[in-house]
Amino acid sequence: MRLFIILIFFYSSNIFSFEQNKIEKQNNFFDKKPAEQREIFIEKLKNIISKKNPVIKESTSLATDIVKIETVESLLIKALELISNGQLDQANNIIDELIVLAPNFKLAHLIRGDILTAYSMSINSFGGSAIEINSNKVQELKKEAQQRIKGYLISNKNILPKFNILPNKADKYLIYVDMDSSRLYIFENNNGKYSYLSDHYVSIGKNGYGKRFEGDKKTPFGTYFIQKKIQRQLTDFYGEGAYPLNYPNKFDKINKYTGSGIWIHGTPKSTYSRPPEASDGCVVLSNKDLVKLENILKTVGTPIILSNLSITQLSQRSEELIKEDQIKILDSIQNWKQSWSSKNYEDYLNFYSINAKYNNLSYKKWTFLKKNVFIKSKNIKISINNIAIYEYPSLKDQLRLVIFNQDYRSNLITNKTKKQQIWKKKGMKWKIIYEGTE
Repeated sequence: MRLFIILIFFYSSNIFSFEQNKIEKQNNFFDKKPAEQREIFIEKLKNIISKKNPVIKESTSLATDIVKIETVESLLIKALELISNGQLDQANNIIDELIVLAPNFKLAHLIRGDILTAYSMSINSFGGSAIEINSNKVQELKKEAQQRIKGYLISNKNILPKFNILPNKADKYLIYVDMDSSRLYIFENNNGKYSYLSDHYVSIGKNGYGKRFEGDKKTPFGTYFIQKKIQRQLTDFYGEGAYPLNYPNKFDKINKYTGSGIWIHGTPKSTYSRPPEASDGCVVLSNKDLVKLENILKTVGTPIILSNLSITQLSQRSEELIKEDQIKILDSIQNWKQSWSSKNYEDYLNFYSINAKYNNLSYKKWTFLKKNVFIKSKNIKISINNIAIYEYPSLKDQLRLVIFNQDYRSNLITNKTKKQQIWKKKGMKWKIIYEGTE
């Protein structure tokens, strides 16, 4: 029964359904003899796990030192593959190597315990007798292993996602968190084109994502920007540091979402990593990864997208449709500006949702004030530049976050401001649901 050590663990894992068209009917799996179970398991494992280490892409950026030959995931996969082939001695050596790399990696210690137990007796579940002592903890470690393997397999495919983003010229990086896969990806902005740098396992909120109110223990869902690193002394709970996100942002506020203190931070010294859903809403990295990513995380204003779409789904998008969508948004922005500069109040107002907010003003109040300004203004000249457009994750609406520099001149006033708008697609038209100055 040696190979049965992680059979149940893999059988219940989502990675067996990673390619839906290759799944075999498994209803009577546990009615089969152990030898037949092992053959089915080994065959599945061979099909989904590459025998090679991950392909690491080189980079000449500040993030070059992120890349390492062996990672937690590569050693974990290698060990599990050796176990599936019955090579327990070799697997134990790899686990020892993994523990040297991450001494406080609890999952690695649990697997080593299973290997040692398999030498002397049969075990029938992942975690062996440990599941009787603390079944919740073992289940959490099992889920962490599943998510790590899922992320490893996706990364091995060298998938390049297609983002619907026109970045700000100042953006050096983009951080993308696939919350369903517990994976954080780092991309570098090269003249508007994103290139992959690295990816890392993360934990999110205990109750998943889609934060709505204070204390719901969920991670926000949307597009945010990293703020300045917390400078005050933090407890060991936050590990090697913490980087706040701008939650609640303007979209959250107009939807009356509450709460605060959503950070990217590390783990206590006693813990290498936490289960996939274990925080109070923050995004949690291992301390090693947090330190490796310091040059990126300390770049204030770096956009971070918290989404439920996988990198695989993003890679299957049509570049033509993305380009078409961006042109429509840019045209809408230019037409909005033109209606304003030509003092066509009705056309100008038609670009806004009837529930739109301007800074903290309601639609009724700000449109009344705006109409009076329109009447009194002459020789309006408006120029906008450095337009940045970010897709905004939403389960039901198409949203875009637009940021630009605006230079406004008229007989009444001259000013330069940085503006933010949120556009929402209604039918075939884009409407502004929020506008304000930063």
